[in-house]
Amino acid sequence: PDPSPSLAGGATERCEVVMGGPLAEVLRGVRPVFGDSTAARAALPELLGDARRVPDGHRTILAPLRGRRRVIGAAVFVRRPERPAFENDDLLVAAQLATHTALGVDKAVLYGREVYIADELQRTMLPDSLPQPTGVRLASRYLPAA
Repeated sequence: PDPSPSLAGGATERCEVVMGGPLAEVLRGVRPVFGDSTAARAALPELLGDARRVPDGHRTILAPLRGRRRVIGAAVFVRRPERPAFENDDLLVAAQLATHTALGVDKAVLYGREVYIADELQRTMLPDSLPQPTGVRLASRYLPAA
């Protein structure tokens, strides 16, 4: 219920991934990794930034978010010290959550791009201006075909 103060606010919105760095290596992997693994311990500070860190005793899983064509981010699952440690089954759940999340974000971005293209196409089909004959008011609109 109470987020840890050192993790409050989540990770940085944008993180520059250093090619060949520890975070790049984890993101290149297909599967989530336990936070106590060597790779995750090195990657978490790069992902979370200088202002945030995982408190001592908390258990973590670091999962790459892979869209259709590329890695679009990472998810960090955190468990308090009084909770049981993560198990291999938790890695499977984290992988499924990360996959569904990444595909959802990927679809949302694709949908937004398609909406923008459709709006621009509709605007180009409308006339820039209409003639202004005396005694007549003209209007135009675009109605897409079914």
